[in-house]
Amino acid sequence: MTAFLLSIVLLGPVCDDGAPPYLSNGRPNFHCKIDGCGPSDPVCWPENLDGCYDETGNDTGTCSLASETCEGIIPCFGMWLSCYGEFDCVNPATLGCKEGTCTENEGEEAASASPFMCIDTTS
Repeated sequence: MTAFLLSIVLLGPVCDDGAPPYLSNGRPNFHCKIDGCGPSDPVCWPENLDGCYDETGNDTGTCSLASETCEGIIPCFGMWLSCYGEFDCVNPATLGCKEGTCTENEGEEAASASPFMCIDTTS
């Protein structure tokens, strides 16, 4: 598990201040903000679903939306960190989020976009 967390720290997103999202002891860095949004903020990155909803909040039918939920500050931190859509913290904690939802556009145009870079380590 430590190697997995280390690979996330080295290859995954970094916080706006340059810090890793996980501390050296493997615990989440709850003070991390990515694109100005932290794991306990009510809504992160709604712009990732631009065009999926109209002005009144109704689904336009132009996106293939998928949602997942989390419960607990550790699972919700992981979901927040890997959400490439809109993250909603339904039940914030002092640090992190107790319950949240990540809604992503899984349509064709969204499939080519990814916040992560894959690195082939097999050669």
